Amino acid sequence: MHSAGSSTGRLISFPGRPVLSRQDAVRYLGVSATTFWALRTLRCAPAARMLDGRLVYRTEELEQFKTSLMRTVGVGYSNSPYQPTAERTAVHPLHPAPQAEEDTSAPDPLMQLLARATIRHRMILLTFWSMILTGGLCTLILF
Repeated sequence: MHSAGSSTGRLISFPGRPVLSRQDAVRYLGVSATTFWALRTLRCAPAARMLDGRLVYRTEELEQFKTSLMRTVGVGYSNSPYQPTAERTAVHPLHPAPQAEEDTSAPDPLMQLLARATIRHRMILLTFWSMILTGGLCTLILF
């Protein structure tokens, strides 16, 4: 990775590692934009990198995240009835599909359910630990 011609030292390119914009990452994963936002906010999604002042995601990390979500329910790409639709797999990192004003592609139902389950799991853990912390602080204050 190198920063060619940048005075700010921002990340310019990942040699041999294709990257996707946020909208392309949403389509690549097959989730809705709102679900992807929740995954990013709760730090469940792969980390974004800065490229020329905008956030991009490495295809390799998105694929690992997608595989880990599918592995939680025992589904894989090979030897299973699940097959992603052709329009989701057609997103090429270097030549993204032309986009209309609104993205009309529907999210992948399986990926949407798995992402929501991940969000729900993270929210439950955050609630649980915040209750423990609040209870501990109350105990210290009262005694």
